[in-house]
Amino acid sequence: MMIPKYGINAATPEDWNRLRKDHPAVEKSKATPPKATTTTTKTPKDTPLYKSNADTDCLEVIKARMPQEAFKGYLEGVCVEALWSYGSSDKSPEKLSKALVHLSRLLLEVTTDGSV
Repeated sequence: MMIPKYGINAATPEDWNRLRKDHPAVEKSKATPPKATTTTTKTPKDTPLYKSNADTDCLEVIKARMPQEAFKGYLEGVCVEALWSYGSSDKSPEKLSKALVHLSRLLLEVTTDGSV
């Protein structure tokens, strides 16, 4: 069995003890959490993911997991699916909005060569 020179598996007990001393665990706060307010907010059901800020983060994760050309193909496919759905059965504006968001991102990817 070969012992690695670097990485977590190469750490000695002394290394772990030094780490615990230099960076102690964070204790949970004993403060009470703030009370919920009664303001009206949209539920996730009311706001589709492609309209929220979370969608940008999701697209970044998807982009990081595939080659640039594959990501462009993914964006194109989502556009086609949304437009097809709008044209065939679901005449909701959300379908057009979804297509527009993904088409805009595809245009950004093409014009910036993926360096967004």
